[in-house]
Amino acid sequence: MNKIKRVLVLSDFHGGSITGLTPAKYFNQYSDAQKILWDFYTGALKMVGPVDLCILVGDLIDGRGKKGTRQHLTTDLKEQIDIAIADIEIVKTKKYMFIRGTPFHVEDGMECEDLIASHFDSSIADENKVDVNGCIIHCKHTVGKSSTSYGSVTSLQSGAINALLSDCVTSDVIADIYIRGHVHEYICLERALYTVISTPSLQMKGLAYGRRYSGAYDVGVLWIDIVDKNNFTVNKILLHPVAGRKIIKI
Repeated sequence: MNKIKRVLVLSDFHGGSITGLTPAKYFNQYSDAQKILWDFYTGALKMVGPVDLCILVGDLIDGRGKKGTRQHLTTDLKEQIDIAIADIEIVKTKKYMFIRGTPFHVEDGMECEDLIASHFDSSIADENKVDVNGCIIHCKHTVGKSSTSYGSVTSLQSGAINALLSDCVTSDVIADIYIRGHVHEYICLERALYTVISTPSLQMKGLAYGRRYSGAYDVGVLWIDIVDKNNFTVNKILLHPVAGRKIIKI
């Protein structure tokens, strides 16, 4: 039997956003919320422990704020890159694999996430596959998100099946697990032919964005313990929102 290999999957830091994953040295006036997320993240990493591979599934920085900068603690891309690097440096892993996020956030005259990957002497691609104990994992950042509470599973499966069919046509290696980021929602669906996962984010909802967002939203970390392609377990730790909505009495 193969030795179990542990794969940590992290996505959507949105470094530079007030509500993004922010190390303590970068805290600003929203430090109460930033500390909750940072403490959750560091605590989760301790629970997961050392891993064989860490996959970063994109949107590690938030970008210059093309639609407004109110929700940014910095729009300096160099500083955002430094924030993302500090987020990643505390992961205890043997190897990294980077996937590029959406151009809106991470490409602004240069591929910012390429610089982050270079810091860790790692490759980066728009999408990629990795073989872990014979289990093939296909990773890509973007996937569709439905406006309905149940429709996101359909978008997620559609993307996986399209990738599967493409590999059949080109006689490429077919994946066993499909991982997607982007939608900030944890979904894991296991079927006979494949397992498909959308990752929780590491950005809190917050501020004006939170006011207009009405769909499912998950913050957390994800890891997979893999024996082989037929024997693996998907695990997650989620940061559950604190109840505190006030009820208006009349």
